[in-house]
Amino acid sequence: MSLNKVLDDIRNITPNLPPDQRIAFVRERIDTIEDEAEKEQAWLFFSSVLEGLSFGRQKVAFLVHGIRTNAEWQSKLKKLIASEVASDVKVFTPRYGFLNIFSFLLPKFVIRWHAIRKIRRQLRRVISDYPLNEITLVAHSFGTYIVSKILKGHPDIKIERLLLCGAIVKENFKWDELQNSPALLLNDCGTKDYLPILAKSVWFGGYGSSGIKGFHCQSTNNRYHCIGHSDFFCKDFMKEYWLPFIENGEIVESSWTTERPNLNYFLNIVHYLLIPILVLIIVGLYKVLSLLF
Repeated sequence: MSLNKVLDDIRNITPNLPPDQRIAFVRERIDTIEDEAEKEQAWLFFSSVLEGLSFGRQKVAFLVHGIRTNAEWQSKLKKLIASEVASDVKVFTPRYGFLNIFSFLLPKFVIRWHAIRKIRRQLRRVISDYPLNEITLVAHSFGTYIVSKILKGHPDIKIERLLLCGAIVKENFKWDELQNSPALLLNDCGTKDYLPILAKSVWFGGYGSSGIKGFHCQSTNNRYHCIGHSDFFCKDFMKEYWLPFIENGEIVESSWTTERPNLNYFLNIVHYLLIPILVLIIVGLYKVLSLLF
């Protein structure tokens, strides 16, 4: 049996076994590796985690922030998890620096890739350090774009659950076609959140308005709230809607999902006309100023 197949078996099967059977199962699977060099590599890798296999599976939360923020919500959610969640959850709050609006608007092959690389490396490290643990990733705003790029470009990076809010990923993003599609994907949408619409209006940005409209694919759970872009970080909101998802994958329904009105037609027009209108205004002001001075 190949090393990759053994690692997949250990990751997927071991957490569901009774605690007293886990160590024996891992040893049995490693012994099935045919290549001696790969077998030795596997023993070296798992020697540091074998002792912990007899205990319960620890949960991991990985929080990814957006732009123009110091991400205070990460610390707020981390404290809330520590005080309110009964099970043991290890929380990681990765940072990629303060990304300004200019960097956000630049074409996608420029500065934003630096942020994607930093988060990807930190996520890989967490997955490597906690290979048998259940990972829930929470991302806001530009963080949702980062996560979509990482999962699409790196099929080997796998997480169990994904929670998005204020998403600026394209609505037609095919989460269900990813080889490493999360087992459970929840997209919290704010019907007063107009920033995803502004992001989509930047034609060359590669962004979308899924944070207000939701995703089209069937595997995504779109949940709607009558709130704005940063209102997700209210303590009561996170406690009611996010903690159950992080702790056990429970999706608490929101009444606004069924009661919300249709998206304003004017906002659909903004998708396509905002940037041209701004350009015309700037050009017009420039012409006026050049005539005056």
